[in-house]
Amino acid sequence: MDLSEIKTITQAKQGDKLALLALYNQYLPLFKKLCRNRADYSNVLEVDDLLQECFLALESATNSYSFEREASFKTYLYSCVKWHLTRVIASHIAPEDDETISAGIKEKRSKANIVEGILQEDVLFSSPSGAAMFVVGKSANGLTSWKNADGITLKDIESDETK
Repeated sequence: MDLSEIKTITQAKQGDKLALLALYNQYLPLFKKLCRNRADYSNVLEVDDLLQECFLALESATNSYSFEREASFKTYLYSCVKWHLTRVIASHIAPEDDETISAGIKEKRSKANIVEGILQEDVLFSSPSGAAMFVVGKSANGLTSWKNADGITLKDIESDETK
């Protein structure tokens, strides 16, 4: 990390919005790549929505970053943004559903406490596919729809656990 980046991070930690914006612009190519990859399987949020979330994650990561960490700021930021986007995407429920989901899933969707696309309570499902259909509002295979922060599907995770 060069001295100018250390200075910019320090200024951003002290509340300097221009310094925070400079960091955002510096890491914008990284943010765009992360957002494009995640918007493909979000079904609810677009790249621009996710870029706004990157700014929020940047602000949080900047404030919590310690120069004494072994990880570089870029590595730390990447990890923070990736996890933030995963949480944001996982918490957004599609506003409409179609005829491909069962009456039981439709009923759960209609009774669930959803505010601005965000589920406000836990909802239990008997299968990963039921949970996926609840979120996306249409037919979905939960084993391939659910992915961890590294993009690995539930199917691949379960397959690795049985080896």
